This record gives sequence, C-alpha cells and structure tokens, in this order.
Amino acid sequence: MDRAHFLDLQEQRVIQGQRVLSDTTRALVIRRDPELYDVLAEAGGDAFLEPMLFAYFSAAEPRVDLPQIVLGYVAEDQRPDALPVDTDEHGCVTLPRIGYFLTEAPSRKLTLRLGGAPEKARLFDGEEEIPSRFEPCVKLGDTGIELCLHSNPLYDAVLHDGARGGVRAPFEADPRRYAGKLTRALSLIQQVSPRYYRELTRTVRQIALFRSSDLNSCAGVAMHGVALLNLALGDTEAFFVDDISHQGGHVVFNAFTARRRDFLAIDPDTPMTEVTGHKDVRSLYTVFHGVYTEIMMIETLRAVGESKLFDQALDEEALGRLSCIFQKSRVDRKNLDREGIFTPLGKDVFEHFKDSTDNVARERPDLARYDMTGQPYNFDLTVFRAKNPSLAAMESPLPSASAA
Repeated sequence: MDRAHFLDLQEQRVIQGQRVLSDTTRALVIRRDPELYDVLAEAGGDAFLEPMLFAYFSAAEPRVDLPQIVLGYVAEDQRPDALPVDTDEHGCVTLPRIGYFLTEAPSRKLTLRLGGAPEKARLFDGEEEIPSRFEPCVKLGDTGIELCLHSNPLYDAVLHDGARGGVRAPFEADPRRYAGKLTRALSLIQQVSPRYYRELTRTVRQIALFRSSDLNSCAGVAMHGVALLNLALGDTEAFFVDDISHQGGHVVFNAFTARRRDFLAIDPDTPMTEVTGHKDVRSLYTVFHGVYTEIMMIETLRAVGESKLFDQALDEEALGRLSCIFQKSRVDRKNLDREGIFTPLGKDVFEHFKDSTDNVARERPDLARYDMTGQPYNFDLTVFRAKNPSLAAMESPLPSASAA
C-alpha cells in the first residue's frame, strides 16, 4: 500500500470509526435514559462523541449524571429551567461545550438554574444560593480542540481505575499558560502534515494537562477524544509536537480501528508474550497501536525538524526525541512482523508502516547511530546528551521530508 492509498484509507476508516463509536454511546444513552435521548437525538452524532459520555459509561460508579454531560448539546429552547449538577472535590461543575462553574462547595449535588446566557446561571443548595464564578471553554487557536481547564469526577474515576496502582493524575492548576505552545505545536503539525492534522482535529476534542511522576501521557477509548499530556515529561514545543502526535495518534487510531477484527486475524487482546515468546505485558492490539503512533511521531518530528521550524534551541531535543522513537519503532515492528496475525487489510496497513520506517532508515541513517542506552520509557534529554557528547560533530539533517 503506497502512502496516498494509506492516507485515503485512514480518512475513510476514521470517519467510519467515529460513526461506530458514536453509535455505541447512542445505544447506551437510549438504554439508560430514553427520554433524554429523545431530546438529544436532534443534536446529531456529534453529541454522542462527547468525551465525558465515554467516561460516564466506563466509570464503575459515575459521579456525574447524563443530563449535566449533554446539556451543552441540547438546543437552548429545549433546555430545562433547572438541572441537578455535581461538583468535583474542588467545587467545580463541568458542563461540556459550555464551561465551568467554580464554587466553594466540593463534592456536592447542587441545582443549576438557567437564565439564558451561561454567565447568568445560578447554583443552589436547596433554596440557598451558592456563590460561583463562570469560566467559558477555551479553544486552542482555530482548531476547535478545547483546552481542559479543570478535571471532573468522571475523568478522575477513569484515570484512577485504569492507572498503575490506582494512582490519580493531578491536573495542571493553570493550563492556560501552555495554550500558546499547544497552539503553536498544532500549527507546526498542520504545516508539515496537513492530512494527519485533519484526522487529529476530526477526532481529538480536548487536550488535558497533568503532572505525575508515576503515570505516562495517555489516551484511550474510555475517554475517547481526550489527549492527556504529562507536563512532568516536558513542556517545550518539541515535547508538545511529539506528545500531541503520540496521544492524539492513539485517539485517531482508536477510530481508525474501531472494528479491530478487520485488521487482526487473531484475538486483539492476545498477550504479546504468546506472539513472540518473550516477556511482554502488552497485548497485540496495544503494540499495533504503538507502531502507528510511532510512525506519526517520526513523520511529524522529522518534517518539523528538517524544515527548520523549531527554534534553534530545540533542535537537539527534537533530534533526540526523533532518534529515540525511531529506534523504538524498529523493535515493535520486528515483534509484529509475523505470519498469521493480520487480516489482508491489516497486513496492507502494516506493510505501509514497514515501508515508512525503511524509508526513514535509508534517508536518515544517523538516527540509528545515536546511543539510546539508559533512556527510560519517556525520552530524557539529559541522558541523551550524556550518551552523545559529540552531537555537534555529527552530520546535519538531510533535506526536508515531504509534507503528508
């Protein structure tokens, strides 16, 4: 499969996959609250791709009710005069597509009385008004991607339930300070890879920032549409191009492979240990996901770097990140390069991935020569510098990669 056909397939499959995922939450809403569905049905499929809906149906004990989650998708003339809402442990009420109400009433069920514009709404505990401050949603440039300003009980529940050892990820207290770098990173991806950028903006609804020494950046179907970036791992434009391509890539590929059995001939949840014979806690589908995101990270980092779009001070970091992910991709590719695990369609896709890494190996042989020993799972610039002290004497990048 050549690149043009892959990009066409990706667009087709992402559109189809978003529809499959939307239909899944649609069916769950119908089952849970038929009357609410009747009101929401006119909002179209977009409403059923709301990330908090996925989190609601993924959480063992959801602490936010459906009407609060979907209020922003309901036509104003059909909204109720009053609505029960839940605050999080910090006193924040989250209303997707509308904004946030900040209160001093943590972990409480309140009543939101609407009054036209969101800033005119008021919160009550019984008949007592609860003072609040309204914060509207913040979009990143003209992308339509929202910057998550505050966590909510559903996101917390999903992260807590799925994280290693039940560790919760503390959300960044002031995410707005990174809005400029995030917008710039998205703009760089758009410049060098417009079709990948289109799939990112088609699927990623929100970018959420957190800090944790225990957790990795992440994205998953349980919060489909959200890319969660760990600021403990970096906060430069090079980091954001890398991690948006990575975590946003997981969001894209979840839609791309919404019908997983179209690509994998054996159970997608098969442990890689059974595939390779070597100890590996990941599943076959997880590694397939990983190879896709590695390809996207390589393409974007390489194109931005070779186009000289990064500030010069970031060149070394961008090169280190590119080399690190390139060398990782070769290991994952080798593990998947086996007979019998892919359907014909999956094999075509995987062959495209192999061709992509082969092209990079031919055009940028330097990437395989940098010393990556001692690197942790997440790239560490200090380790890279220590292992490659003569970096300045190494060959300079080859001519720019073509835009995708």
